[in-house]
Amino acid sequence: MKFSVLCNAGDSCTVTGSGFAPKASYQLGVTDNCGAFLFGSAVNTSNTGNLSLTISPGESSGCDVKGWTFTLFTIGRKPSQVATFVASDPD
Repeated sequence: MKFSVLCNAGDSCTVTGSGFAPKASYQLGVTDNCGAFLFGSAVNTSNTGNLSLTISPGESSGCDVKGWTFTLFTIGRKPSQVATFVASDPD
């Protein structure tokens, strides 16, 4: 299973992954380096188990954002973390 994130100077981040369960739903959460929760959404893998989406997580007030932590969880009664990636803010 591969999971990675690449962010540009405009704070647009491309999230990619492979090797996940086909046609599965996961919960994606994003926090900044100050610990603020910025983004949460259900995401779906393709019929081959790949994941690809672009988001702009933003920045929390009063934080000199250096990067974000992207975490993927299963959805259900007992969610579990399946992948995490720390992406730096290039600007």
